[in-house]
Amino acid sequence: MSDRVVPPAARRRRRPTKQGVVLSEELIVETALRLIEEHGADALSVRRLGHALGADPSSLYRYFRHTDDLMLAVADELIGRTLRIWRPTGDWRADLRDLGLRMHAGALAHPRAAVLSSHRVTGRGHEIQAVETILGVLRDAGFPDADAVRIYHAFVDQSLAFAALDSASTALPKPARDAEATVWRTTYAKLPADTHPHIAATARHLVTDMPRSSYPAALDMLLSAAAARLAEIGDRREAMQATLGTSVNTAPTGERSPMTNPPARPAEQRKQDTLNRLEHDEDVWVATADADGGVPFLVPLSFCWDGSTLLLATPAGSPTGRNLKATGRTRLGLGPTRDVVMIEGTVETFTAAELGEGEADRFAAATGFEPRELATPYLYFRVRPTRVQAWREANELAGRELMRDGKWLVAD
Repeated sequence: MSDRVVPPAARRRRRPTKQGVVLSEELIVETALRLIEEHGADALSVRRLGHALGADPSSLYRYFRHTDDLMLAVADELIGRTLRIWRPTGDWRADLRDLGLRMHAGALAHPRAAVLSSHRVTGRGHEIQAVETILGVLRDAGFPDADAVRIYHAFVDQSLAFAALDSASTALPKPARDAEATVWRTTYAKLPADTHPHIAATARHLVTDMPRSSYPAALDMLLSAAAARLAEIGDRREAMQATLGTSVNTAPTGERSPMTNPPARPAEQRKQDTLNRLEHDEDVWVATADADGGVPFLVPLSFCWDGSTLLLATPAGSPTGRNLKATGRTRLGLGPTRDVVMIEGTVETFTAAELGEGEADRFAAATGFEPRELATPYLYFRVRPTRVQAWREANELAGRELMRDGKWLVAD
């Protein structure tokens, strides 16, 4: 095939093919999928497709640039078939398990096409819908964005890898499949215990388990690990919201007892705790205001700390991005309300190119977020603190100012 693809509106034939059908992209993909299962990769030739469709082979150029373009459409159709029969319930773990099993079953229904397409990224409608949907399931479940992407990546790669593996086995000639299925019984189960004690001890399990696909078990392991990660995230959020040490209210009446307040920290300790939070925290509240009307805006953003400045990233067209660029000022809040660090600072604005590859890479590594890979234009913002305050209880309000005019008031 060539690059002579015709726009969708102009593709429809005015008269049927020799077999009485009207060509369409959907019909060509359906026919290609059937031929692949009958003949393998060789089916994707212009001549064979044209013959099966009863059409001049050159007419296929109106729909696809080349056979690889058609292969991507086939891969996308396999995804679409799974999505059309999947019905999410709102239980993220059950929904992903059901989706994974349906993806696997869909591949086994078209094993030769699955082997050819499972490693491809189509960038087409069904695939885009799948990415959006799975990420939505994970984010709605409470996974932070970086974790949602990592789990999505593992989930999809695992599904596609097993789809290719098991489809390749299914696509074998029946005698070869039957021969492989008997190897565990005729060879492994007969190995003597004195030379192969572990195989001999587990032989009956190997005979029953190994001929089956291990995808359901692997999928359950992945989802169990994801659930454990989500519980860990929840515990960490609760810990961050709780007051440190004995400052947590333990009075049985629900009223805060003054006897539970810890002694005020010395300034040196407050500075050390502040620097430790800047070094290890992942997110910060960012407050900005409109340059003209003074309309306030507050959002949480990921950040990384280089020892003297904080680096943030947000869409250039967002209210926060516009405010930071226009005013060059911000106020940041770290930590829960009873262990708070307030930072006022000046702001420098950079595009990714202006920031430099090294700093952009450092930001991505520290936050697990890569703005450069997104279609939405992002800007980076370097915040240089000019004033820092830190306090926990009322007894720390005095002496809460640790930096003024960009200089620490407390020695290292």
